Amino acid sequence: MSQNALKYTVQFGDTYYVISQKLGQCQGITYQQIQASNLSISPESLSPDNPINIPDPQSPNNILFKYTVQQGDTYFNIATVLNQCAGVSSQSIEESNPNIPPDNLQIGDVINIPLKNQQTQQLLPAPNMGFWDWTWNPCSPPTNATIGIAFSGYADPDSALENSTQVIEHLTGKKFISLGGGETSTGYFTQSTLNSINSAINSNKFKEYDGIAYDVECGDSGLASGFQQSFAVAKEKGFIVLVTISHSAPYGISDASDLMKSFLSDPNIDFLSPQLYTQGNETQNDYSIIEGVQWSQYAQSKAVIIPSLVSCCMYTDAQKYFTNKNINIQGYIQWKNS
Repeated sequence: MSQNALKYTVQFGDTYYVISQKLGQCQGITYQQIQASNLSISPESLSPDNPINIPDPQSPNNILFKYTVQQGDTYFNIATVLNQCAGVSSQSIEESNPNIPPDNLQIGDVINIPLKNQQTQQLLPAPNMGFWDWTWNPCSPPTNATIGIAFSGYADPDSALENSTQVIEHLTGKKFISLGGGETSTGYFTQSTLNSINSAINSNKFKEYDGIAYDVECGDSGLASGFQQSFAVAKEKGFIVLVTISHSAPYGISDASDLMKSFLSDPNIDFLSPQLYTQGNETQNDYSIIEGVQWSQYAQSKAVIIPSLVSCCMYTDAQKYFTNKNINIQGYIQWKNS
């Protein structure tokens, strides 16, 4: 089934064909144009389920249709998704709305609009096959994935949950929510952040997920015991625990070497996923050493090693590299957003 990207409010005279033509006219639309067509609604005041105007990018005074705001939307991501939908076929729209036949569209109905020209994505076979689904630009999920991760770049649990609402229903395999990541303050870990995560776990805020992915890139020093406690809390609540770091260790934590010793020996971590890339568009794996943490240390890991790769096609190279380090990796997580 196609991934539904947005909600469309049916207008007078609409058919699935007419709707597909309107979406085609959206090609090249910018968030500034959408914002200019909704001057009474500030970017900070977008409310879920409220309809907003979508203009014709070539004739901004002409309103093409109404878009129904979804949780976590911004004008920027609305424009991004609209551009992804430009060119979608009427048949695809019909298939995404099986309960609304084409001869029964009612004004005011809210219907699903799928992404354009989606192709079924398959990951290369491995014991564990995962993918990072970017919350600001959802991908077409691999149908054979065993792990699907909603990645937002937020360490704060409420922000991560809010930004992941668009992708959770499309995740395949065991569903994970990612906490942390990125170079900005939003992905930074402190003891206070870990306390908030523990509270969210105990309050069942992550009940729609099977696992929690801690993306540990930047943070305060001295957090080894804090992470240990958080992993234990997550396991106690039945979550699968995944920890990912940049290359061999976190690049933005001053005692990363000590922290990695803790991660490698922690029985509450199910998966450890070193990222073998920096920018995310590399054409070969990057086996950089961070903060003096050697890859040979991973041979002592209690967790299953499944490196994060730009593309699943780089898995064979990773297997060869780590085998030479006496490390048996058991799968991968793909970063590339298809």
